Amino acid sequence: MPAAAEAGAGMLDLGAFGSADDLATLGADAIKDALGKMGLKQGGTDEQRRERLYSTRGKSLAEVDKKLFTKGAAPAKDSDEAARREAAAKDIARAEGLVERLLEHLSAVVDGTKGNVEKKATLSLVELEAEVRRCRLTL
Repeated sequence: MPAAAEAGAGMLDLGAFGSADDLATLGADAIKDALGKMGLKQGGTDEQRRERLYSTRGKSLAEVDKKLFTKGAAPAKDSDEAARREAAAKDIARAEGLVERLLEHLSAVVDGTKGNVEKKATLSLVELEAEVRRCRLTL
């Protein structure tokens, strides 16, 4: 890597590049990786990705246009917004935990249902008719 050695927290030193076209020397994977580390969108052509990355040169993440970030990755503008995001993330984590616990409790029922469906799928016509008769007798 030329003078663009990675700095600090895995960020590229964009000051070593004179233009977005100069970033081409890094390669497409390095540019996508740098965009991902910053929480910026990684789609588009190579040229669009280079322009997006270069547009952050000399700016803090808070100064970068919010449109360039992936959904939900833009930094919070104030402590209230940060607190709301943290509360939302905790709510989601709680819901995910609840779903996991419910799945643990229902796994036996789900497995039994799968077994019954597979068994019925392999029954012959005669066996299916016999089962229908059995069900009618129990009603």
